[in-house]
Amino acid sequence: MIYVDGGVESLEGPGRNGNQPTPALASFAQITVAASGTIRIQGDLTYEIPPCTSPSRRNPDGTITPANCPNSQAQNILGIYSQDGDVLIGENAPDNVQIHATLMSSSGVVAVENYNRTRARGTAYLLGGIIEKYYGAFGTFNSTTGQQQTGYGRTFVYDPRLRRGLAPPFFPTTGKDQVLAVTLFAYGQREQLY
Repeated sequence: MIYVDGGVESLEGPGRNGNQPTPALASFAQITVAASGTIRIQGDLTYEIPPCTSPSRRNPDGTITPANCPNSQAQNILGIYSQDGDVLIGENAPDNVQIHATLMSSSGVVAVENYNRTRARGTAYLLGGIIEKYYGAFGTFNSTTGQQQTGYGRTFVYDPRLRRGLAPPFFPTTGKDQVLAVTLFAYGQREQLY
């Protein structure tokens, strides 16, 4: 566990090799990054051995092809937890950012920083989970054309290992059975401002 008494301005992996992220978490690593303040993710954070190798996708006929998750025995896992702040995908994060982690904000949101004032930046690919007190936005789109206008679109894949009890070390809520509410989003659901 890595703890910061305050905020984390820049949490990111080692960069990209061309368009592909360089893995940030070795196949054996299990880490929780916790802070009392806001945590900004400014780059890709990926596993050396991800449990899922492809995201879900919507087919032309409207059906959904689920994520392919052949590596259910992978042991690398990352948790990112903010006690009194937010977990934000920062303004310097790359287009089509990839994050393999469970993100949690105890008193705030998991969102894109300035989601409604930044250019369209592709898709935020998340493999893991999101736990937040309030719903956080990722971007906006034009309700007439369906075109993304600002921030990121979302492709989220729930890490199936979490269902079996694998969790980042010392992660809050581990072993708790007092879940108040669960919100499920349909594939491709987007935010819209009026």
